[in-house]
Amino acid sequence: MTFGIGLSSSSLIEGRPFRLSGISLFSSYGFAEGEDPLLKALEVALRLASPLSVAESEKPFSDPVQIFAKYKALGLRLNNCDCTIVCERPKIAPYKAAIRASLTEIFSCSLEQIGLKAKTAEQMGKLGRGEEVGVIALVSLFAN
Repeated sequence: MTFGIGLSSSSLIEGRPFRLSGISLFSSYGFAEGEDPLLKALEVALRLASPLSVAESEKPFSDPVQIFAKYKALGLRLNNCDCTIVCERPKIAPYKAAIRASLTEIFSCSLEQIGLKAKTAEQMGKLGRGEEVGVIALVSLFAN
């Protein structure tokens, strides 16, 4: 079994869409076009959990679906995924089920294999002032 931890943060911009794992959250602030800190953190975690040759040979792209498909072809499967979203706004709880369901599609797994938590940064730094959203993602993979 292999493990990877990914970290990501994205600045919030007024008037931009706020999307996590393809799910739109109601907010007057969002991310630059194409940014999704949850998917980026998962990309990094997947790369770090993968065989070194695969992780180093791929150009960076923020599509965990493509990355995970390559790893599945190598015989790797998801054991579990656990993500923590750190943000002041919007509240994640109303969207938690939809985000988890989206992640089950990415990983072709059950809801029991996906953990998702959210917390605030308690007014520490840019995260605490609501200027950024941060994500910590842990994935564990196993070989068939």
